[in-house]
Amino acid sequence: MAKQSFKLESNGPKRVGLSWRGIYKDAVLSLDGAPLGPPIADLRADPAGHEYELPGGLGTLKVAYHKKNGLLDQPRVDLTINGRPLPGTGSDPRTAVTVAAGVMWFIAGLNIVIGALGVAGVRFFRDMGMDWPSLLVGVVFAGLAWLVHKKRSRAALLIGIILFAGDGLLTLVMAMDVAHGRIPMTGIVMRVLLIMPMIRGYMAISAANDSDAQERAAEAF
Repeated sequence: MAKQSFKLESNGPKRVGLSWRGIYKDAVLSLDGAPLGPPIADLRADPAGHEYELPGGLGTLKVAYHKKNGLLDQPRVDLTINGRPLPGTGSDPRTAVTVAAGVMWFIAGLNIVIGALGVAGVRFFRDMGMDWPSLLVGVVFAGLAWLVHKKRSRAALLIGIILFAGDGLLTLVMAMDVAHGRIPMTGIVMRVLLIMPMIRGYMAISAANDSDAQERAAEAF
C-alpha cells in the first residue's frame, strides 16, 4: 500500500495522510492517523472528489483526482483545505516552482561536472567543446536556480528557459550537421522533459505567491 503525508500549513507538522492500493484504489484519507471515512473504491472514478469536515473547526478537506488537461498539465491527486491546495501537493503552485528550481539545479550540476571534466583534459568532452563554456553555463544556471528557489524570480526562470531552449536548438543544428541531417530524437525528448516543468513553474509563480498570502491570512484569522 502506498502512502503520502502532507501538512495543513507550510510551517506545521504532517497531519494529513493519503493511502491507496494499485492505481488509487481503496484510497483512505486520514488526519493525525485517524481515517476520515471509509475507503474510496476508485479515486479516479469520481472527478467531483470527496469532502470531509475536519474536527476542531479546521474546515473542509477535499480529495479529488485531476485528469490531464493539456500539454503542460499532469494527472494528479488534488488535496485542498477550504479550497486551498495543501502544501507539497501536485495542485500546490509552490510545488511547481520548487520542481522548476530543481530542474535548473540539475542542469547546472550536469554542466558543471561535464565542464570540469573537459577542463581537466577528458578528451571526449574537450573535443566536443564541453569545457569552459559548459562550466560557465553551469555556474549561470546555478545562480538562476538560486533566484528561482529563494526569490521566486520570474525573470530568472524565463532566462533559464530561453537559455536552455536556445542551447538545445544550437545543439540540434550541430548534431544534424554531424549526423548528415538525421534528427537526434533522444536529445530532443530529454530537452522537452526538462523544459516542461520549467514552463509550468514559470506559469505558477504568481499563484505560488498568492498561496503564501492566503496561508498567512488564514493563520492570522
